Amino acid sequence: MKYPIIGFIWKHKYINIIIFIIIFIISFVLAFFGFPKEYTSYLSILPPAQNLTAGLASKFGALGRVAGLDLGNLSSQSPEIYMAILNSRKLKEKLLDTEFTFPTKGKTRKENLIRFFKIEGKSDLEINEKALKKLSDEVVHTSINQVDQILTLSVTTENNILSSLVANKMLDLLNEIVINDVQKEYRQKLNYIENRIDEIQDSLKYAENELKKFLESNINPTAPSFQIQQLRLKRDLELQTGLFIEFRKQLEIFIADNMINMSEVKILDRAEPAYRKSRPKRILLFITFFSLLVFIHLAINYSFLLFKGLKKELTNIETKII
Repeated sequence: MKYPIIGFIWKHKYINIIIFIIIFIISFVLAFFGFPKEYTSYLSILPPAQNLTAGLASKFGALGRVAGLDLGNLSSQSPEIYMAILNSRKLKEKLLDTEFTFPTKGKTRKENLIRFFKIEGKSDLEINEKALKKLSDEVVHTSINQVDQILTLSVTTENNILSSLVANKMLDLLNEIVINDVQKEYRQKLNYIENRIDEIQDSLKYAENELKKFLESNINPTAPSFQIQQLRLKRDLELQTGLFIEFRKQLEIFIADNMINMSEVKILDRAEPAYRKSRPKRILLFITFFSLLVFIHLAINYSFLLFKGLKKELTNIETKII
């Protein structure tokens, strides 16, 4: 026979049929009952509309240099920054400390993710590290659509309600970190500009008063000394006026440019409970297990066939020797 393995299997067809039935049952049980159902909730975040003020900032970008002020690179929100914060240790540790209330199997549970995942370890530090790793590897995933720059956050757990709660909590933590951190930097720069404006305004008032006193105290406006001193006082007044105008312009530009940084994270879709499992893919698992076990079974049959052929060959050699 061209394929002796087929003849071997057919010769022992009854036992092979029984084994194939057993393989089918094992594959079915493993695929449909061996893995828990998992549910994924999705949340979409819109990119900040940074271009709305970019034109204004670039148009008047030289005003700061004219006024002797260099603000450097201003903080800005972006999908990449959002993604970095969502994947940061700071946010995930806050997430692990949060207790969630959610229904499961007819009961209401209130626990944090460490207890829900049943993470164990020799110390609190080890437990925390295992929980962070599980969040990064299995639970939380982020991606950015390069066309429209929409950031998608997905959270996968064995409870559909919990998945949505975790995703929305991560959004709240993201918004809290973005607002607090950016607002702190914004406030520092804004205070600097406002303080400089106050100082210049005081100098401007002083220059105005000095010029007024000088004009009131002199009765001979045609005298050369009078005209020279008047020019000096006017020049000082004009300088302070120019600085005041430029700093006020820079203040308006700064506020307009940072309206985005002070805004909250813009949400396209909040996370909702998923009512269809996202994994495991039962049919794919069944095909995989069944194919693997069938391959192992065929390999065992082929091994028996080789062993039987080798045994027969050894018997023939012994017969010839005798």
